[in-house]
Amino acid sequence: TVYSNNDNLEILNDFCQKLPYYLEFPDVKDDDGNYLIVVHAGIYKKDNWKQDTDSLIWTRGVPVKIPGTFQVFGHTPHKKVVKKDYWACVDTGVCFPGYHKLSAIQFPSMKIFEQDYYD
Repeated sequence: TVYSNNDNLEILNDFCQKLPYYLEFPDVKDDDGNYLIVVHAGIYKKDNWKQDTDSLIWTRGVPVKIPGTFQVFGHTPHKKVVKKDYWACVDTGVCFPGYHKLSAIQFPSMKIFEQDYYD
């Protein structure tokens, strides 16, 4: 759907305002027993991280380790998916010149999927 007027932008804004800041999947675990958390920009505070909504959507860098979890996030584009011990950044900059790739990771297999952007 293409939004081209203010009425539709308000509908889109209302929809986005109702989205959760993060998703937790405690029943989906990897071989180490870590469960999946999906968040826009990663988790950067151990204490009260669920209330730190600005950090969940705006922070860039290496997230903190939340014991028993594996974080998948984006917000900072890279040329390829970056996967570490307790997190993966799947933002490969589909909308940015020089990147142009859409990526995902399947949890818990950690299989990476990539699709080149076609205009």
